[in-house]
Amino acid sequence: MATTGPIRLSQLGELDHDAFGRLLDLIGRALAERPDPTGFRRAVTSDGRVEIVLRAPDDTPTGRAVAVLRTSEGWFRTPDYLIDVRAPGTLRERVVGA
Repeated sequence: MATTGPIRLSQLGELDHDAFGRLLDLIGRALAERPDPTGFRRAVTSDGRVEIVLRAPDDTPTGRAVAVLRTSEGWFRTPDYLIDVRAPGTLRERVVGA
């Protein structure tokens, strides 16, 4: 799973069960990290093949935009995080969501 740049979770549409599981793992790893000075959280998968940069949505008055991710197994409601998923070392320095 890779993105072509920063996207909101709500833009992903329906995910297959395996992709959903990998995404939840990446988000969990990122949320376990402290945000850097810009508010980004960064994490890498245990095998080192995928990196995620995550930032909480901040474009609503309450900062609580919501995404609903759908799979063949059901749906998952979560904050509408901004994410960028790539192979490590290929992330360009940029402002997520700019």
